[in-house]
Amino acid sequence: MPADRLGLIVTTISAASFGAMSIFAKFAYDGGANVPTVLFLRFTLAFLFFWGYLSFIKRDLKPYPFVVTSKLFLLGALGYGSMSACFFLAVSRIPASLAGMLLYLYPALVTITTIVLKQETYTRQKGLALLITSLGLLLVLGTSFEGIDFLGILFGIGAACTYTVYIVTGSNVLRVLEPIKATTYIITGAASTYIIFGVTTGNLSFNFTSLAWLTIAGIALISTIVAILFFWLGVQLIGAARASIISTIEPLVTVVLAWLAFDEMLSPVQLVGGALIILGVFVLQYPGKNRQLVQSKENPMEN
Repeated sequence: MPADRLGLIVTTISAASFGAMSIFAKFAYDGGANVPTVLFLRFTLAFLFFWGYLSFIKRDLKPYPFVVTSKLFLLGALGYGSMSACFFLAVSRIPASLAGMLLYLYPALVTITTIVLKQETYTRQKGLALLITSLGLLLVLGTSFEGIDFLGILFGIGAACTYTVYIVTGSNVLRVLEPIKATTYIITGAASTYIIFGVTTGNLSFNFTSLAWLTIAGIALISTIVAILFFWLGVQLIGAARASIISTIEPLVTVVLAWLAFDEMLSPVQLVGGALIILGVFVLQYPGKNRQLVQSKENPMEN
């Protein structure tokens, strides 16, 4: 299968998995779980899974050099861990759709950052795709601006900013690393952060419903393990900026799942927005005359 097509598939699956996360989180909060406990369980369960996978399936426990290990650990502790804290706090205070929109400031931030740093080449195709998907996001999520919480908005913007740093930095670090093993180290960093925070602050509470336990397991398995692995595979196949733009279908998934779970009906405007998001993905994937040259620079796995 061509790298472009595989990258599209795995990034789409990742986006759908991430899109379910805020729905899982809302159920967990309704069941009595708090943000520190949800994140503690999310990353601890993922930590156990990834190290078990490396130990018993891949049988690869050879450590990376200290410098690489340190970078991956910090990427998880300070990068992905911080983004997760901001996003889950935002979801606890504002509508999930609004939190998703604020988080999805990051494709523009990633695109600008990678172009400024000369990690990727700007094309009109990328710019047009980003414009179309951004307009689609405004239409899909623009109905959630009533009765907002200012602190929740700040958390949402903070999630976008920290996610941008995480993606751009991670793209460089992971360029020559095996993704599952590298992800294990990243998850270890994030898990360590929340284990230490939870134990030292006493904010962990496990007195919540069975449904909350089930949805937290969904956050760990679907919205963490599957989502992270497939996103980074997509980054390696098609580049950080393009993977980020494709991932803008995530809030559309959130809207659909919210409709199914909470009977939130999609408006005609939201349906138009969803169509624009899909159109943006198509524009991004449509072959251009310089596509092969750009792709060869973005995809280290082809070498």
